[in-house]
Amino acid sequence: MRLLLLSLFLSTMLTASTFSQEERQDIIYLENGSVVKGIIVELVTDVSVKIKLQDGIVYIYPMDEVRKIIRKEAPKERKSPELAFVLSLIFPGGGQFYNGDISKGITQQLLIAAGLVLVISEATKNRGGFIDTRNSTFKIVGITMVAGGVLWSLIDAPISASKKNKMLAQNQYGHLLEFQSGKHVVGFDLSYYGSYLGGKLTLHF
Repeated sequence: MRLLLLSLFLSTMLTASTFSQEERQDIIYLENGSVVKGIIVELVTDVSVKIKLQDGIVYIYPMDEVRKIIRKEAPKERKSPELAFVLSLIFPGGGQFYNGDISKGITQQLLIAAGLVLVISEATKNRGGFIDTRNSTFKIVGITMVAGGVLWSLIDAPISASKKNKMLAQNQYGHLLEFQSGKHVVGFDLSYYGSYLGGKLTLHF
């Protein structure tokens, strides 16, 4: 029983860590010509910028050494609804991790794990070698939780993948913020002009 729960927990954490990589990537261009890529964790206007690299190392650069800062989104790939369904079929919650819906996938697995706990714990209780049928309600609830979690994962995975593909097709310009009205798209980005942080609007027809 404990081994089952431990295995489920470890597999959940491993899968979540695999699919929860940061898509956002910030780029700092220094006055000396160097380029630093990572995630900006602190930005003090006209003072300094702190950036965390992929290996976990954090660097701090004074703003007078910085020429330009760009927030860049990593290329987003289309999701396969079929693959999302198969992953959820093999491993409930796997399709959600593939889609990037980490919290949803973990919630589904916790629901299934809780159901398994009820089913297994009640099935092992017996009196005189016979299963205590008075606790059958808990087993029914557990089975319902397991079935519900599995079905939720199977149904949601391909639907969520299709929705993400639709959103990706609509927001194809890669701006920090995009607002679409019919065939027109207005994009908003942050950029440094000298030592000042400012906004830039772009209109696509």
